Amino acid sequence: LFTDTPKLKTLPVVSIVNQPNARLYTLATPSTYWFTSDTHRTCLSTMNGTHAFIRHIDIIPGKLVLPIDMFIATVLEQPLISRDNPVPCKCLHIHKRDAESFPHVVYHGTNIEAVRSILLDGFVIPGTVVSSGKRINPPKNHIARGTTVDGVPDFPAAIFVSPSIHYSSDSTYAKSFDHGDQKLIPILECSVKSNSYRTYGCTTPQYKKNPDDNMEAIEWRITNPANIQINSILFITQIESIAASKRIRITKMN
Repeated sequence: LFTDTPKLKTLPVVSIVNQPNARLYTLATPSTYWFTSDTHRTCLSTMNGTHAFIRHIDIIPGKLVLPIDMFIATVLEQPLISRDNPVPCKCLHIHKRDAESFPHVVYHGTNIEAVRSILLDGFVIPGTVVSSGKRINPPKNHIARGTTVDGVPDFPAAIFVSPSIHYSSDSTYAKSFDHGDQKLIPILECSVKSNSYRTYGCTTPQYKKNPDDNMEAIEWRITNPANIQINSILFITQIESIAASKRIRITKMN
């Protein structure tokens, strides 16, 4: 408080006991939307209004933190489960699959920094400004906006997925990150509606074909985000031990 006035110098920071990952949300009346700040996670945005704390869970400590209403887990403190299909991985369930409306399972490789944004805003068409204020555009190593491919103007202006988890795991799409002594890649497991996509051949020259791949229809292009549903996040191990891998490389060099 100012010494000579009852006005606040700054809005107060609040917290909830024993919940370090709880984040403060404010109801933006008269709408029904709740908002939070990535930079002022426990600072009141206004003295008047409705506020609520929502518990968040470390999915990947230091890399991915999500509110508890964004995923499905039997044990909140252990949200990741092991899976062997279609490849060995750790899995976070996001949404129970509606196999009738979304019968086709597909995959989307991404980077760990983008996962939370995709879960919050859903898949968006390049050029869209998402809730964080960032405009989404294709990465520099992807086909540039405005490029015509197979007679399709501005071919990159769409959402791209693949029925092949191996293709989606290519480094062109899935970017690895360190998790302890391991190196992982994040893959979104999704499902799409029938007749909501067009198929295309491989646009990644360095990709080595997997025996189950149909290289003539390995990329699926979707122009309506409502036609795709995110079911799970898969964390696939690329390197089991970074330290051991380094030792092997040093041994080979000697």
